[in-house]
Amino acid sequence: MDDHEVDLSGGANEAENEQHDTSHQRLAADPDSKIANDDSAHDQDHANDDPEVGVPAMSLWQRFRNWRNDPYRPKAHWSDLATIGLTITLVAVGATQACIYYQQKQIMESSGHQTDQLITYAKAQACAAKSFADSASNINSGIGTAVGKLNLQAEKLEASVRQAERLAKATEEANANVVNSDRPWMGTSFGVDSFASGATPTYTVVFTNSGKRPARVMLTQTMSSLVDYGNKPVYPSYDVTPSISVAVPGQPLTTTWKETNTAMNPISDVLLRLLAAGGPFRVYANIEYTDIRTDIKYWTHACWRYTPNQSPNAIGFSNCPEYNDAK
Repeated sequence: MDDHEVDLSGGANEAENEQHDTSHQRLAADPDSKIANDDSAHDQDHANDDPEVGVPAMSLWQRFRNWRNDPYRPKAHWSDLATIGLTITLVAVGATQACIYYQQKQIMESSGHQTDQLITYAKAQACAAKSFADSASNINSGIGTAVGKLNLQAEKLEASVRQAERLAKATEEANANVVNSDRPWMGTSFGVDSFASGATPTYTVVFTNSGKRPARVMLTQTMSSLVDYGNKPVYPSYDVTPSISVAVPGQPLTTTWKETNTAMNPISDVLLRLLAAGGPFRVYANIEYTDIRTDIKYWTHACWRYTPNQSPNAIGFSNCPEYNDAK
């Protein structure tokens, strides 16, 4: 530090010392002045505080201003200010927590009230559900009883229906039997002439209605053949449309034709001996007809073979083992 700076610091100290000495000299010269002033201020303060004096008391704000403007009041330390600030902060935090706790208490009380209401509603719903379940149980019981009765009635009705079906079927069969018993039946008979050596044979097939109703004859077919066709004879085709005729009960329909096969026109002695020995020779007949009342289709098939050594009749023919059937 230089000399100039030292002189400045010393001058400042000297001025401060002189001011301090002057204050002491003034107090020493008039010691009662300071005391008098202090007593006057003290009396003034008590006068303001005295309710009997007409001057009103000072407010807290005025007292704070006087205290703050007092040059002789003790100065606050930073730790005191920190303590005051911390205290104010704790008070604020406590107040905030008190508000939060109060709000939580209100929320919990409101929630508890709502919970009580929910419990009450739940109990009411449970009672209603139980009542509904009891009613449903009673309804189910009644329905079960009704269903059982309906099932019993259905079984009885089904049995009655089956019985009625059996009766109806039996009646239908009886009616069908009556109808069928009265249906037309076309039977056949066979005759031959000149079936001998050196002669040309002539065949005759007679179809007779032996039933109780007329028959509408749709087709008749006949043929003679040196071939055994079994159940599937091949009839010659016709150049004209077959005629339709009606055969009443007991009425015969006769078909006659002369042999056209050159081998049989006339029959040679050799051929006759071959046929007598078992050579095949067949006569086939077919008739197709309908019942005039029911329009049901029927047919009759017939077959004869040459068996002179086995046949008891004079013509030497007997029925074939196949193709003799009817519907």
